Amino acid sequence: MAKVRRCMALTFLGLVAAALMLAPAAGAVPAQAPDTQAPDTQTPDTQTVNANNRCAQGYSLTSFQGRQVCLKCPPGYRYTRFENREVCLRCPTRYHYTSYQNREVCLNCPPGYRYGIYQGRQACIR
Repeated sequence: MAKVRRCMALTFLGLVAAALMLAPAAGAVPAQAPDTQAPDTQTPDTQTVNANNRCAQGYSLTSFQGRQVCLKCPPGYRYTRFENREVCLRCPTRYHYTSYQNREVCLNCPPGYRYGIYQGRQACIR
């Protein structure tokens, strides 16, 4: 039987804290923007935009075929707000996207463990 170990989570708040520590002076343009990607519009996994013109976690608000829709972020990306817009942000190298305790995060499995599905849940498996 596979042993499951709780994975370390890199949360959006951690990214915000890191960004604030490295933030350029007001009005300066950052040297490199984070790797973002528009959701896949070829075979969209869509969801209705709510009354507040917002999307559920894991979805990004975008215009698709002339209407506002929520599109699911592609594998390896997670939903976040960046520069006042909703985007899908790429997980860092060796991190995997997952939904963890109802939050969208990127997980990094410790040495000796691999990312996978165990009993229907995303986890780090030995």
